[in-house]
Amino acid sequence: MARKKSYSQDSLLQFLSLLTSRMTEAQQSALLAQCVVRYYHIGQVISGEGDVASHLFFILKGVAKISICGDANRWQTVRLVKSGEYFGYRAYFADQLHLASYIAMTDMDVCAIPMDFIKTCLDDNPSLKDFFLKRLAQGLWQSDYRFVCLIQKHLRGRMA
Repeated sequence: MARKKSYSQDSLLQFLSLLTSRMTEAQQSALLAQCVVRYYHIGQVISGEGDVASHLFFILKGVAKISICGDANRWQTVRLVKSGEYFGYRAYFADQLHLASYIAMTDMDVCAIPMDFIKTCLDDNPSLKDFFLKRLAQGLWQSDYRFVCLIQKHLRGRMA
C-alpha cells in the first residue's frame, strides 16, 4: 500500500506551478487541501487498466510507465512519464475507465488530485481549460507522430 510522505505547501505549489500558475489564490488553497502525496515502490501499480479515472496524478519524483494489455495478454509500454509531468486525466475527460496501467519504474512521490475538484476549477477558469486542451492536443500529436514513425520503419526496426 502506498504510504503518505510530507511536502510543505510552498514546495507543492512550486512543483505544481504549471497548473497552479493558472489558478486563483482560492483555487490554489483548495488544491492544497484536496491533494494527497503518495509514495510508490518500483513495480507498484499507481492506477490500473479498468480503474475509475478519479484522480489527476503529478509526479513529484520518479518515473512511471504507461502500459496497455494487447492481444494474447501481452503488455506493451506505450509511454514513460517522469518528474514534472501529469497523467491519468484523459480517461476522466473521455468519460471512460483507464485504458492503460500506470506502473512505477522507480521509487516515486506522486501527488493525487481529485478530478472532481479539477473539473470544478475548469468550469470557473478558462485559462486552466486552455491548459488541459493544449496538453491533450500535444498528447494526440505525439501519439500520431510515433505511429507514423513506427509504420515507416522496416520490419526489423518495428520489432526492436
